[in-house]
Amino acid sequence: MLLDQELTLSGEVAFDLVGKARAVATMGIGQITLDPIKINVTTHLNGMQGLKGMTTIQKVDVLGGTSDGIQLGIESKGN
Repeated sequence: MLLDQELTLSGEVAFDLVGKARAVATMGIGQITLDPIKINVTTHLNGMQGLKGMTTIQKVDVLGGTSDGIQLGIESKGN
């Protein structure tokens, strides 16, 4: 997969998110569970074209997430 390289060099990289989620809500009428919530969408990340070859991404790990966004661990090396 060339996503790391594409993300480093491009202005924008598209990718697919596919899977299932589960939501549980406690309401006045009781607990409501939505399961499975199927996910199959194409989204994108803005690339780092502004670095112009000054660094290379070696590894990207998804560490977690919040309601504000995804937390990534990025290992890189300067050229």
